[in-house]
Amino acid sequence: MRVRYNRDESFRYEFRPVLEGSFLIHTVNQKEVQASNGKLSIINLSPKGIGIETQYDFPDPVNYTITLQISCTIDEATLTFLGNILWKKTTSKGFGYGLELLTDEASQKEIISQLKKHALKQSST
Repeated sequence: MRVRYNRDESFRYEFRPVLEGSFLIHTVNQKEVQASNGKLSIINLSPKGIGIETQYDFPDPVNYTITLQISCTIDEATLTFLGNILWKKTTSKGFGYGLELLTDEASQKEIISQLKKHALKQSST
């Protein structure tokens, strides 16, 4: 089971291999935008944050507030949530981003539940 602990959150699950998902740009500087879906890889996930990698070059989060809608399927459960990009870095496959998830307590519990089920399934294979 690959669960990394952090004092500020319950845990962060590292996906190996990465988990494929999709994104939709929800807002830029609190203004809705028209954009098509894009592909991403989820590196890690916690109830309050997510690390992703994509070939899409989003504007610098220092100058823009970018909110993404992210969708992924963990085993048979589809999760969809919103998150604000906090940081950006260049990677060998494109760009890496860290997002703060805009989740309520119920959504956080659902993420924890799905990650625990996934980790248990991975440890038994």
